[in-house]
Amino acid sequence: AFSQGWAAKRNARDQTLEIVVVPSAGWEARILPAEQLSKIIEPGVAEALKAGFKKIVIVTAPTRLVPPFDSVRSLAARESAEVRVVTQPEPNGLGNAILCARELVGLAPFGVPLPVDVDPSGDTLLKMSKLYCEYKKPLIAVNPLDASAEAQAELHHYGVAVLHRPPKSKLKGRVYQAGVMQEKSADASVGDVRMIVGRYILTPDIFDILGSTKPNRVTGKVELTDALEQFRQENHFVYVYELPSPLLSLAVVRAMMTRLIESIGDPTALAAMTPITRRSEEHTSE
Repeated sequence: AFSQGWAAKRNARDQTLEIVVVPSAGWEARILPAEQLSKIIEPGVAEALKAGFKKIVIVTAPTRLVPPFDSVRSLAARESAEVRVVTQPEPNGLGNAILCARELVGLAPFGVPLPVDVDPSGDTLLKMSKLYCEYKKPLIAVNPLDASAEAQAELHHYGVAVLHRPPKSKLKGRVYQAGVMQEKSADASVGDVRMIVGRYILTPDIFDILGSTKPNRVTGKVELTDALEQFRQENHFVYVYELPSPLLSLAVVRAMMTRLIESIGDPTALAAMTPITRRSEEHTSE
């Protein structure tokens, strides 16, 4: 039975990369109109299509009407790709969002482009797909080293990975074995650490681990980083691709919108936030 299970997992990893899971069940799906939500998702979908993915699985939040994602479907149709939508019942973290796509993914490797991280080049998933074809192991992306004090102080707000020695490779690229991976770690500045960003190639055996992953003690949600660390601790390899340049993050926008919404019931806080949003509006209209 063990050998059959191992063979099944091996065969699953060897399948062609055709599926991406696009998590979009966070704050965006709960407060933005459908057309704006599609706008946020489009860059990641375009990047996936450029890399040759043919099945797009969007994970969204429960709403009265499922967003039609018309612009995303139109984009996919031009590349003969299929779009499917699945709902994450509760906002229970990235790991849980990916788990919600299990039935649509099946026993196949898959990519994950997070809409909150935008790749100006549009090439990251393509490069990672080529690397996966060589290694057949889960692959995560990290931003390049930023040694500034400000960047180091920010690390504990994100998932991080310690870099170990690079594996043997026929391809040129900054690829390493992952050491410890932690979500919002207090000691993120220790060791050769990089910030994990929103591009992944995962193997289907991650689903079993996500199903048993406990909520993170800091976020209270099921985090993909924690599941990948458990996977690594069970004597599996996880590889890290260090990007040549950082992805652009919408996390600052998310934080500002969250603070603005939370300040609605507090006149003092709302008065402080209003000038900030006005300056942002003036900047975008220039």
